[in-house]
Amino acid sequence: MGKIGGWLAGILAAVIAGYAVWYFTRPPATTIIEGMVYSASSAVPKAMVSLTLTGDKASSEAIHNVTDDNGSYRFDFTGLPSGAGAILRVTAEGFRASAPQTLTSPLGPDVHQDIPMEREVASNRGSPEPERPEAEAPKPRYVRKAAEEATRVQLPSKP
Repeated sequence: MGKIGGWLAGILAAVIAGYAVWYFTRPPATTIIEGMVYSASSAVPKAMVSLTLTGDKASSEAIHNVTDDNGSYRFDFTGLPSGAGAILRVTAEGFRASAPQTLTSPLGPDVHQDIPMEREVASNRGSPEPERPEAEAPKPRYVRKAAEEATRVQLPSKP
């Protein structure tokens, strides 16, 4: 019985040691915040998406990503605090600035937020007017932005 008990204790010790190594060396979780900027039934390429973090350890400094030809944007965060939220704002030439989009905490590992914009149309008086909405135009199909084109943010780990 002593040999079996020693053998089981050895296996248990190896399992516990393996778990401890994995637990203390695993990489921090990655949070992806992505989506599409669109107007009526078309994507808005080259729009500037600004993201400001809210909550614990939030910085007032905005992080930026430019949409691709499909109107897609993407932010990859590593080490995002569990109580973090975000505010997204979008500007693009020829469009009215979007209303701020608030992403409440806690943010999940994958957050998808599409952002509509209104095109500015020049009036006879010289000041731009918002476009008239099309009758329930279908939203364009979402095409995920490539990971290589994402804005990557490594946040400092907790002290």
